[in-house]
Amino acid sequence: MRLSTFLVPVASILGLACAQIGAINTALADIRNDVDAVKNAFNAGTPAGITSSFTELDDSISAATTVVNNSPAISFLDALSLANTIGSLQTSIDQAFTVLKAKRTAVDALGLTGAVRTSLVGQRSAVDMLGGKVISKVPGIVKGTARSFMAQLDASYAAAIAAYS
Repeated sequence: MRLSTFLVPVASILGLACAQIGAINTALADIRNDVDAVKNAFNAGTPAGITSSFTELDDSISAATTVVNNSPAISFLDALSLANTIGSLQTSIDQAFTVLKAKRTAVDALGLTGAVRTSLVGQRSAVDMLGGKVISKVPGIVKGTARSFMAQLDASYAAAIAAYS
C-alpha cells in the first residue's frame, strides 16, 4: 500500500473537519453581528429597525442551526475554539439585552412590546435547538461545559423575556 493512498483520504477528512468548524464559527459570528444590530436598532428606537433586526437575527440562528446539524462531530481542540466564539456571543447577547431591558418604556411607546416578547420567546427556543445541536457534536469530555454555556444563554433570554412580560 502506498503512503499517498492513506494520506490523501486522511488529509481530505481533516480538511473537511477544519472547514466545518470554520463554517460553525462563521455562523456564530453572524449571529453575534446580528445581536449587535438588534442592540443598535433598540438604541436608534425605530420600529422598522427593531423588527428587521429581529428578523435578521432569526435568519442567522436558523442558518447556524443548519450548519451545525450538517457538520460532522467536533474534535476536542475545535470545541475549545468554539468555546471562545460562544463566549464572545454571550458577551454580545448580555450587552444587547441590557439595552433591550433599558429601552422597555420606549418600546412600549412604539407599541412593540408584544412583538419584542414574541421574538425573544421564539429566539430562545431556536437558540436552545442550536445549542442542542452543538452539544450533540462535541466530545463527551466537554459536553458539560457546552451545556453550561447554553444554560447561560438561556438565562440571558429568560431575563430579557421577563423584562417584556
